[in-house]
Amino acid sequence: MMDPLDDLYDSVGDLVEVRDFTRLEAELREVDIPSTNIDILLGYLTCILSVSNSELSYVQDFRDAAVAELSSRPHYEPALTHGLEEYSSKARDASEFLGLL
Repeated sequence: MMDPLDDLYDSVGDLVEVRDFTRLEAELREVDIPSTNIDILLGYLTCILSVSNSELSYVQDFRDAAVAELSSRPHYEPALTHGLEEYSSKARDASEFLGLL
């Protein structure tokens, strides 16, 4: 039996890897962000790091909603999402510069 986080990394990670943005958007839209636990939300945010807004416009809406939800929870530490946001921005900038996106 797979751990939910392992299952997430396998399913969403695979969609990102093959750049199946139609299925990825459907998957992200099914996430009930307010009721999803912190580990799973961070897992989604990690999986979609390399996805740019030009590839999937909904990805920024998802990021914004997930970060807003995480920051509203007790015991939230800004460092949890700050590193992800910084890396995501740099990864997208580098990919766009290299013509990968």
